[in-house]
Amino acid sequence: MHIETFLLLILAAVIALLTAVFQYIYKKKSKSSQDLLFAFLRFLSVFSLLVLLISPEITTTHSFITKKELPVLIDNSESIKFLGQGQMVKDIVSTLKAHKDLNDKYNIVYYSFSDELNRLDSLNFEEKQTNITKALSQLLELQDENKLPVVLISDGNQTYGYDYNFYSRNYPNSIFSVVIGDTTKHQDIRIDNINVNKYAFLNNTYPVEIITSYKGENEVPTVLKLYNENKLVYSKAFTFSETNNSNIFTIELPAVDIGVQRLLATLTPFEKEQNKTNNTRHFAIEVIDQKTNIAIVTDIRHPDIGALKRSITSNEQRAVDVVDVDMFSDEKAGAYQILILFNPTNKFEKVYRYLKNTNKNAFTITGTSTDWSYLNKKYIQFERAISFDTEEVLPIYNEGYQPFIFEDIGFDDFPPLHASFGDLNILGALDVLLNTRIGNVITDTPLLVSFEEKQKREIVLFGEGIWQWRAKSFRDQNSFEPFDRFMGGLIQYLSSSNDRDRLNLTFNSFYYGNNQVSISATYFDKNYVFDNKAQLQIVIRDDKKEVNTIPMLLKNNYFEVDLSALEAGDYNFTVTSLSDKISKSGKFTILEYNAEEQFTSANYGKLKSASEQTSAQVYLGAQVNDLIEGLIQTDTYKPIYKTEEIKTPLIEWEWILFFLTAVLAMEWFLRKYNGLI
Repeated sequence: MHIETFLLLILAAVIALLTAVFQYIYKKKSKSSQDLLFAFLRFLSVFSLLVLLISPEITTTHSFITKKELPVLIDNSESIKFLGQGQMVKDIVSTLKAHKDLNDKYNIVYYSFSDELNRLDSLNFEEKQTNITKALSQLLELQDENKLPVVLISDGNQTYGYDYNFYSRNYPNSIFSVVIGDTTKHQDIRIDNINVNKYAFLNNTYPVEIITSYKGENEVPTVLKLYNENKLVYSKAFTFSETNNSNIFTIELPAVDIGVQRLLATLTPFEKEQNKTNNTRHFAIEVIDQKTNIAIVTDIRHPDIGALKRSITSNEQRAVDVVDVDMFSDEKAGAYQILILFNPTNKFEKVYRYLKNTNKNAFTITGTSTDWSYLNKKYIQFERAISFDTEEVLPIYNEGYQPFIFEDIGFDDFPPLHASFGDLNILGALDVLLNTRIGNVITDTPLLVSFEEKQKREIVLFGEGIWQWRAKSFRDQNSFEPFDRFMGGLIQYLSSSNDRDRLNLTFNSFYYGNNQVSISATYFDKNYVFDNKAQLQIVIRDDKKEVNTIPMLLKNNYFEVDLSALEAGDYNFTVTSLSDKISKSGKFTILEYNAEEQFTSANYGKLKSASEQTSAQVYLGAQVNDLIEGLIQTDTYKPIYKTEEIKTPLIEWEWILFFLTAVLAMEWFLRKYNGLI
């Protein structure tokens, strides 16, 4: 307690005493015990009231023990069941939960993982993908501190994602691996990967690269066969050995029929081979008869141009050329379906004249080099105040955008774009994909818009520097795919028919069985306003004529259905609006592939390396008691004894208020009883 507070309490006691003496004792010739009682009660009430006004802080000391957290990550993928180790994993978890000393020392938190990390609910070992790196990374986001022990229960077989062995080199926690499954290396031949484009063009050839490998010491003969719709199109006999343990085959195949072509690659198994599942691999390619050609018309060199070209051409259906505006001509432009105008100036006059005459769709990107005095004359939808200054603008995702489906890929965390400084006045009807944030202020100024006029579609981005968005997307997702998918949606909007349908579908022609299978839809009312109250259902028919009817669920600004539970096969489907019976149909193929069944044994080596790199140990599934003993005996993760001082203002002590009320009530009652009131 501070000296000032102590002196104030003494002063409060003096004031309370003087008040009581003055009211009940001062100038009285005879002092009865009743006067002394009243004086005492008045002293207590006045002193309590003054103490509440001073409100001194009362310090209390609280001691407690903080246990270190022990995260337990449990592999819930199909490979555990495929290796016949499901019951062992459950037994290990039960042993950890039941061990009293371990639970006394640690605050144990259980997670299951496959392609995502989740709090443990139950284990079914039916997940189709494994990403150990992602599970370890997501765990860091959930923890308040590092330098913790982590128990990883897994077979060590990862089907996709960044290699967890490399990731663990800089991992701040110690990874105690529990290896599940047979660690014996069996002889095995397998198809490791098949590289093929998603699309091919009619009457052309397309390459297929097949990567095969062998684990073993003896010579093993096999035959690689390739089937297209059950027709043998390639066969090659060769021999694996300890030294010749991998082969890569590049095969050229003709694209003769339009549509999805289903292919199957097989390796003839050798005698007594244990895992024959990884000897076959289904894949597909879609043969199309045309390609969307796109021209980026520019007067400058900028990293955005390269980023746009790489992003758009990630879809093999599209080709991009960079055209200098001085070399632009109507004759050359006829080869392109879409024009992208980068930082237009008055040099683009012939481009805009061509767009007006042909009514082609365009994507305009403005920036610091844009001539707004010229561009303001070309658009009636918007106008920007002319300024020679620039500013940085940040994107804000607009969930209410309606013309087509696009997801939030983390726009709110993207770096700023550079734009011309000045007010942007909206003069016409625009559909806003992204709004603008300047610093922490969200404005009404759009950053990315689309609009339709006279059967012509256009998109305008009011800022340059989109190459940084693609780089940031890769940094966050370890893949360019999310950004490229977003850019593909913009190009698809400009590529599609100008006739606006009330029901629009988004789906792929084929899916691999280990990936998510989903179909999305947007539905508009008669005024072409997105109807989030619509009831859409999808009817699915497989090649056996079996029918499934599933409602589609609203997700942000579109409807979606997850069909990942469907088995491999060919499917036809129809999406229908129940209110007005508008419907659309399509078809897709799910290819048979289970990444979790490609392994013959646990990957002991990788798990051991990951543990050793984090100063931890690796254990076999049968050594769980050794793991527990090691975690208990180690001094590295001792519980911490902490003392905490809590300062509480006296005014927060409710009993003082009750005491003051009781004293005043008692004084009033006694005075009333003795006829003094």
